[in-house]
Amino acid sequence: MKACHHLSETGCHVVAELSGIDWQPDPRACESCIANDKPKTVNVVTIGVSIAARRANSRPVDDLIRYLKASDLKERLASGTGTELKKIFTWFSPPKEGCDCPTHEAIMNVWGPDKCLQKIEKIANWVLKEAEKQNYPTGPVTRIAVKEMIKLAVRRSRRK
Repeated sequence: MKACHHLSETGCHVVAELSGIDWQPDPRACESCIANDKPKTVNVVTIGVSIAARRANSRPVDDLIRYLKASDLKERLASGTGTELKKIFTWFSPPKEGCDCPTHEAIMNVWGPDKCLQKIEKIANWVLKEAEKQNYPTGPVTRIAVKEMIKLAVRRSRRK
């Protein structure tokens, strides 16, 4: 099996973020994800595994099922709060090679604006981790600014 930087001892990072559950996927699911036209990010496979994880833990799945049923899955995953946040940041700094930004963008798009506000600290941590890799400041003032940008992205995504 090819290596995936989202896979750890606790499971798949993408599935954990989508489902809210640490879940160790079957190696065949990992192979299918890697073979997908959007590998190693939010795709039909990671959404399907997230649904299985939630069902196994008696958690609701309706929010994830709507993405699988969507005929325009790619388009739906490419718009939302994550995409709005990307627009804000790429205005002054394009993502670098190896950045997890596209995966986080898609996860935020699936979460929607309300869940993004609930998870604002997690999202700010993602942004600051990437900022640190690119030698941008990451102190408390930067954290405040990042959280304000996340709120702006939420407002913009709600207008669409």
